[in-house]
Amino acid sequence: TLMNAKDRFSLKRLRLVAGLYSSAVGRRLVVYASISAIAGAMFLIYAFIDTGVMAILMLMPVLYLAQCLAPLALAPGKGLVMRVALPATPGEKSLVPLLYAFVAVPLAIFAPFCICVALGGHYAAQASPDLVLFLHLVATYFCANPAYCLLAPAVLTGVCLFGIVAFGRRTTANTLLAVFVAWLVLVGIDAIGFGLMLHGLYERGVIGHSVYSVDSNAQIYRDLAETIVSWPDLIGGHSVFALCENVALAAVLAALVWAVYRSIKNRQI
Repeated sequence: TLMNAKDRFSLKRLRLVAGLYSSAVGRRLVVYASISAIAGAMFLIYAFIDTGVMAILMLMPVLYLAQCLAPLALAPGKGLVMRVALPATPGEKSLVPLLYAFVAVPLAIFAPFCICVALGGHYAAQASPDLVLFLHLVATYFCANPAYCLLAPAVLTGVCLFGIVAFGRRTTANTLLAVFVAWLVLVGIDAIGFGLMLHGLYERGVIGHSVYSVDSNAQIYRDLAETIVSWPDLIGGHSVFALCENVALAAVLAALVWAVYRSIKNRQI
């Protein structure tokens, strides 16, 4: 059947497209879910020996990196010609990698970990009281700026996905380079935002005007969480800088999704 611009969306064709990716993608999702479950179990073990905070600091960057680089599983291989020639619309061909990168992978990476924490978190909290305060601090920051916490990794994932579908030669190497450059840009922007936040806190006398004495990690976690809640116009999504950054990230993500679609559409043969 010849495809044309007026063809309507078809679940049957979508299943055909998904079938071309199912082998590599299915194995990768199983691996991600297994790693996530193992990470959750390790976290509980570390929590019971009162090193749960250290475990979180070690494990979360690994899961974050796995999410951002997940589209590498879609790198063109022997099935590229078949993917291009498959009788499906560009939208149907685009939807499968987009769902994989932005829905399936985050679920596979974080759901098993969160389930492990939910099942054993109560007992781990009794063994490590500091862990509860640290998780409260993380949750407080997420609630203060949820848009950034979701958009930042999504943009890096989008860069990776775009590289996979757009780069014709040395796809993996060029995609990794693009993701690294995007990460450097994001870190640079965040550094500026962090500096502005510290300047604002200093101007209002919150920091830098007295000696801060601390007796325990628990006090640090409580004080940081209280500071986040007390100064929403400086810390979190309500600050002018954060609002601008989040709007920019959303625009970049939308542009990347559109670029992925256009790149796949232009491959039609």
